[in-house]
Amino acid sequence: MSRRRRRKNVFGIFELLIFTALTCVSYNVYFKLMLLILIAVGIIGKVIDLRRRKKYLQSGIEEIDKMDPFEFEIFIANLFIQLGFKSHVTSKSGDYGADVIVTKKDGSKIAVQVKRYNSTVGSKYVSDVYAAQRHYNCIEAILVTNNYFTKNAIKLAKNCSVTLWDRDKLVDVLNSITSKSKGFEIVKSEI
Repeated sequence: MSRRRRRKNVFGIFELLIFTALTCVSYNVYFKLMLLILIAVGIIGKVIDLRRRKKYLQSGIEEIDKMDPFEFEIFIANLFIQLGFKSHVTSKSGDYGADVIVTKKDGSKIAVQVKRYNSTVGSKYVSDVYAAQRHYNCIEAILVTNNYFTKNAIKLAKNCSVTLWDRDKLVDVLNSITSKSKGFEIVKSEI
């Protein structure tokens, strides 16, 4: 049996507010003031949404979403190199929960778990990178994803002092690199 497609909402909030403003006829000053406030909120919301979209387009996050998990690991290792650290990708299997080991200039290490997911990342991976931090004698643990984290993952990370890089943080880091240098090219690796 075929699934029915849900129709997309034809009107957004902004369009609905404009429609309401044009069709309502009222001499009540409070109603007009409320209507103007709603229209202003709608316009501000649209501007914020457009800025977010522009920020995401500039970052190259869409290319990251198309990578396979191992390409994403290599990409993150290269990202840390662009940030001024040394880094290397661990083996594909038996990595004890760390996909990338980052070395700071002082020789201290950071365990990085990388998850390129189409859904939210759960607390299991927080536990994994926390264990990897201990296994590799690292001073810090970071869990990076192209998506977002569940509430339980955020709570556990806070308790374990694991740093979380969600989609928004990753976009911010990518944009900071491209604004400081000539750019950060996303290239598929052939390893």
